[in-house]
Amino acid sequence: MTAVERPNLAAYARLVKRVATVIALAPAIILCLQVIAGDFGWNPTRAFMDTVGRWAIRLFLLTMAVGPLHRLTGWSPWLAARRRLGVATFAYACVHVAVYVGFELGWSWEMIIDDLADRGAILVGVIALTLMLPLALTSWDGAISRIGGRAWRRLHWLAYPALAHAVYHFGLMVGRDKREALAYAGIVVALLAGRIGAWWARRNRRRLIS
Repeated sequence: MTAVERPNLAAYARLVKRVATVIALAPAIILCLQVIAGDFGWNPTRAFMDTVGRWAIRLFLLTMAVGPLHRLTGWSPWLAARRRLGVATFAYACVHVAVYVGFELGWSWEMIIDDLADRGAILVGVIALTLMLPLALTSWDGAISRIGGRAWRRLHWLAYPALAHAVYHFGLMVGRDKREALAYAGIVVALLAGRIGAWWARRNRRRLIS
């Protein structure tokens, strides 16, 4: 790479970060406008909670698509979007859970425990958020040097089961119309297949080299 190309890539990475920031903030702006307009109907708390959850899954899918996009194009600035989109995903997921625990259950530990015991969909959602937590905690630059690049990459494989649990939770919570959930599930399968395929190709290349 020439000295001219490096600044260009850095400039493109900054641009990608700005676009990712806009994408990450867009759901919050849309949600605020919907609240102001009274678009959430007769049960605004439940509707708001469901909508935030949908946005969290969509951002999660978009975050996970950054890696395949980079592998397909070979253009490194795409990777600049991943952290901001991932952190935004976790933030919306936390809002989703906070609305459920705070407004639906009134911060009652007894009701929370009962829901976890009686409703499998809630338990699946908790598992998804739990798997996302270490990803969010290690999303800063220093985490890679602290735990090592190899361990960091292995840890971030948790994104796939976290996403799968999130989509499964969504599928269990929606009504009879499962088309949206099935579409999300199809994207998850495609992302996982692509990741495994890339890993297998690298493994075979290493064998040929050695």
